Amino acid sequence: MIFSLHSTQSVDIVLYVSNEMRDAYKRFLQQRGISPNEQFALQKWMRFFLDYCDKYNHKAKSRLSIPPFLQKLTSKKQKALQIRQAEKAIQLFLQCIQ
Repeated sequence: MIFSLHSTQSVDIVLYVSNEMRDAYKRFLQQRGISPNEQFALQKWMRFFLDYCDKYNHKAKSRLSIPPFLQKLTSKKQKALQIRQAEKAIQLFLQCIQ
């Protein structure tokens, strides 16, 4: 399982990325020689992407979900560097789960 919805003690529902998926993605990034600092940022964008897909009913395993996510980041006034980093994170995530 890649992710699931998880209830916290409050009424809120949060997106939970399984430890297995998080660890697999981290290993995948390490194997590509990505620095620990960049790994942290890429993992953050992967979680944001999964959250976006869940919230807006996009398929997390589909490359077709990338453009609308990046458009959303643009509309939120994210910097170009952050958008490129998010795109890289998603591309690597999709490679990881293939």
